[in-house]
Amino acid sequence: MSVSKIGVRIIAFIVVLVVIAGIGWFIISGFQKTHGIYMGEYEVSEDGTELTFNYLNVNSMGYVRDMKDDYADGVHKLTFYQCWGGLNSSIGHQSTYTIHLNPEDTEIYCMDGQGMARLVLHKDPETGSWIR
Repeated sequence: MSVSKIGVRIIAFIVVLVVIAGIGWFIISGFQKTHGIYMGEYEVSEDGTELTFNYLNVNSMGYVRDMKDDYADGVHKLTFYQCWGGLNSSIGHQSTYTIHLNPEDTEIYCMDGQGMARLVLHKDPETGSWIR
């Protein structure tokens, strides 16, 4: 085997590794939880069963592609996930989300990437309206 064939194989191998690493980064980044998310404008449906909101990202970069609502005992804990592609990618970006509300719901929290809960809305027990 000549030196040039070995060099071409090494370069091809390196290119394949870089492509595989890039694809892995693209996929894995979409499963990362994001932090610095706050609830922006929100609206409760007339029948009070849905709350639709836009999120606010206080980070210098990054978009949200999905939200998970962990609901228990009248409390919603919202976790947000980064878009596919990493860093400042907007692949799969969604800015408006809707959660289902029950009459017994009292609080809505946004979770940060480390599992800390931040209260964003609570239900006024006297009026039944959602306030910050």
